[in-house]
Amino acid sequence: PEVSLIYVCQCFYFKTDKVYPRADWRGDICFPWYMAKSLAYIAERKAFEMTLNSIIKKSRNQDLASVMLPLVDKVEKIMGDDWEASSFEMLRNLANDPDSKWTHYTERILREVDPHILKTFLLNAGYEAGFRGYKTSCEMKKKHGCNIPWIILMDPTTACNLHCTGCWAAEYGNRLNLSFEEMDKVITEGKELGIYAYLFTGGEPLIRKDDIIRLCEKHKDVA
Repeated sequence: PEVSLIYVCQCFYFKTDKVYPRADWRGDICFPWYMAKSLAYIAERKAFEMTLNSIIKKSRNQDLASVMLPLVDKVEKIMGDDWEASSFEMLRNLANDPDSKWTHYTERILREVDPHILKTFLLNAGYEAGFRGYKTSCEMKKKHGCNIPWIILMDPTTACNLHCTGCWAAEYGNRLNLSFEEMDKVITEGKELGIYAYLFTGGEPLIRKDDIIRLCEKHKDVA
């Protein structure tokens, strides 16, 4: 059943004991600015999620072009000049080339990866990192006068349970580690700059599996 925004606002209001001076009153309901912003974010993310559900469902039995081209057109209208025109052209060329290795790779991902895992990843990588985070990073770039990366690479550890010939990780030894607190700080501060994508390398990152799972549980909005 649909839940009205008024009901949601009431739930938010009565669960807080703080008083916010920048509040708009609608009858007996407190509608502060932060709540309006939160509701807009929830609605925007939900709309993106519904779009992804439709794409994943259609991709099970339709070719990539018929699924992706309408999506690219929509994203281009939403993002406007925030993304380079060449980025959209690259995506259209990919969708229109059925023999491309990247087309085959994309189709396999859409058809073979568990739908829930795929949706969660695309929601965080697409909406949080590529759309919402990108806008924030552009603002931070202007504010601080420096480049803001789209993704951060971290080595949780240099330790590895393998000894692959030619692997550069072995040159660092196996005793260098980032603590959970250090990795959490990087992600927390990164999100403030609009960075919602993180790649763990190593060493073998899953030697620190427990800490990585803790990070995933705490930062559910990052890819």
